[in-house]
Amino acid sequence: MSKLDLTPFGFTPTESAAYRQLIEDGPSSGYAVAKRLAIARANAYQALDGLVAKNAADVVTGEPRTYRAIQPQALLAMVSRDLAAGLDTLEGQLGSLAETGAPGTVAFSGDAEFNAVLMRSAIRPPAMVEFLAPSSVFASTVPVWRTRYANGRPTELWCIGQVPEDFPVPAAITIDPASVRRLGGEPLVLITPNAALLGRLSGAGPEGHWTSDPVLMLGARGIMAAVQPPRA
Repeated sequence: MSKLDLTPFGFTPTESAAYRQLIEDGPSSGYAVAKRLAIARANAYQALDGLVAKNAADVVTGEPRTYRAIQPQALLAMVSRDLAAGLDTLEGQLGSLAETGAPGTVAFSGDAEFNAVLMRSAIRPPAMVEFLAPSSVFASTVPVWRTRYANGRPTELWCIGQVPEDFPVPAAITIDPASVRRLGGEPLVLITPNAALLGRLSGAGPEGHWTSDPVLMLGARGIMAAVQPPRA
């Protein structure tokens, strides 16, 4: 089994190795884990008890203690839940601070990074949010727009190509792909009151930057204006 690193999510290196070993071998005692990992028995029990404390494993027999890991998908769901809760807390704490400091720019690459940044940027703002992207990206971001629509938050959506069937926001507007070819790619633009996403759809997926830089935000508005048809 390939190496597993759970340390970015609050686990120790030994806990990571012990969890992997439990998944590989099934329910095991501290002695068996220590032997497999070539570590002291006390260290193995410390790691296994740490997994139990973090709800990543449980004890299935008492003497000798035998430990069983939760399923990998269950661990992933638990970590995702805890990360989301932590981000919500951090967002509230940061939102209470004054808007001072230098503008920031953060790169994203690939579906996972793009969707994470988009969700954090687009769902909560109560003021107008504008989004321009190819049809395939619209299809993968439905939860974001469904939430905004359900909450009655003003949103303008511009889809390059055909709007996906059964799209939950009826106001989504189709943009002729020919109108964006002169830009040399398929743009991704999100504009919120205080930030923007500025990127493109490449062969490897979405790539670009989240930014609060006023100059880059102006560029994002310029791209949005350039591809939209004249308004009546």
